[in-house]
Amino acid sequence: MKLKKVLGAGLAVAMAFSVVACGSSEKETGSAPAKTAGSKAATENTANVDLVNKVKSDETLVVALASEPSSLAPTLVGESENESSIISGAILDTLVSQNQFTGVVEPNIATKWEWLDDYRLQFTLRDDVTFTDGSLLTAEDVVYTFETLASQSGNNDGGKFLDPSKNEVVDDHTVILGFNTVAPDLVTMLTWTPFGIFSEDEVEACGGFDKAADSPVIGSGKYRFKEWVQGQYVVLERNDNYWNQDYAGYFKEIKFTFTQDPAAREMAVEAGDAGVAYEIPVAQASTYVNNQNVKTSFYSFGQVYHIWMNMRDSEPMKNVKVREALDKALDYDAIAAYATGGQAKQSLGYIDADVPFAVDYYTEDERKQDVGGAKALLEEAGYGDGLTISCLGTPDAEGLYTVMQAQLAQAGITLEINSVDIPTFVQGANGGDYDIILVGEYLDSRNPSAWVFFDENSINTFCIGGDKYTSDEIWSAIQEVIKAEDNEAAKEKVAALEEIFKRDTLVLNLCPELRSAITQPDIYGLATRERGYIDVTSFYREQ
Repeated sequence: MKLKKVLGAGLAVAMAFSVVACGSSEKETGSAPAKTAGSKAATENTANVDLVNKVKSDETLVVALASEPSSLAPTLVGESENESSIISGAILDTLVSQNQFTGVVEPNIATKWEWLDDYRLQFTLRDDVTFTDGSLLTAEDVVYTFETLASQSGNNDGGKFLDPSKNEVVDDHTVILGFNTVAPDLVTMLTWTPFGIFSEDEVEACGGFDKAADSPVIGSGKYRFKEWVQGQYVVLERNDNYWNQDYAGYFKEIKFTFTQDPAAREMAVEAGDAGVAYEIPVAQASTYVNNQNVKTSFYSFGQVYHIWMNMRDSEPMKNVKVREALDKALDYDAIAAYATGGQAKQSLGYIDADVPFAVDYYTEDERKQDVGGAKALLEEAGYGDGLTISCLGTPDAEGLYTVMQAQLAQAGITLEINSVDIPTFVQGANGGDYDIILVGEYLDSRNPSAWVFFDENSINTFCIGGDKYTSDEIWSAIQEVIKAEDNEAAKEKVAALEEIFKRDTLVLNLCPELRSAITQPDIYGLATRERGYIDVTSFYREQ
């Protein structure tokens, strides 16, 4: 399990790639040596271990997000977006939770669980969990939630791995959930936000799935939905009847605003109009570390940046020599230094090196930039006079694409950068409107909801998976990884999979992906959920 780390002030300035050491804050409880791209050291503070807040206030926390979600309860409508997961993660509570520092799955709504066989998992539930309408949560509600997930989100995230025919209500506080695949890490998947529990009565009281997704007065989480003014903000209010009395939500309300420009999100924090700005590009965030008016935090979460090449719709990318030429033309060390602010090296495998079943399949020597070799391959492929390709990305990726653009130009490859908003990006990605695209894959556990880009049945393939990449050989190798008895056994299976990727140059591994958040200096409690989403229920102000 990759530790979720927050890096202290002292990151490289974006284009200079230099690192300056700096000390940690008094409120932070631990520190560890930083991973750096060179020989210099930086201080690194670990996320998810701030002192636990014990105080409730009447304050409102404003969280500036990059875009407005299309729904606030993605499970009900079969759509999953970063912003909706962040908001619904405060509303819904899951059977089990994951300690984001240790990776250990811990009791939550369920007090214990056990596998009855390869496909059935039995949970014992707490008897004091209440929903928004005041009713007690029972096994019936768990079954209803998982049946809804299977029907509404059957092709999205983990819904397709559920087998409702195996579900069983043993009694009010004992439930058996069924799955259609064998995977030791399935329990980890159940800690994710889409598996948050709600009741049929709540959904019907809202007016059905669509209306509940827009105004989700559902769930048993730490906060409750209050108001959504389309195009402006969403407001949640603290659930003072939350079952876990050890939890104290400092902020009475959490207000989410939506601003696409990351600089504007940072300025909102600096001006006091927001307490937290989420998802600031790391290279950009590194320019704020010496700004005393804000606190800049960086953390990793088990995802690697990959460049995928559109082998279905792009004639140049169908040619393996062109794909190999791109591989040789890129300077992976410089890309990693830019993308991570100098805190991590390039990724030598498809999976983040800190994940326990990862394999470093390449060597650094193999991955050194070779402009001459790239030019020779382009000549062989019939592009000796030059090649123009396009990439698709959101504004947050524009800086990284610009770095790659300069590198590719040395080999005679012109990269045209198409920077669009998130909805246009999703549409263009699904439509294959690009030659190359930057997308990370979250692989910090071996549950089957991972590997979506190679799953021909997944709707979340961005025109990256399916018939363009997936083969019986690849999919069989992936299943071997998922079903491996333990992480050590899985490493052998990962090596076989990496050999296929390397043989056909299917994907270019760049570097670990870091996330960044900007907060007011006296706000603490930065914590993460799955996929590196922030847990907005943990923030508090210094006393």
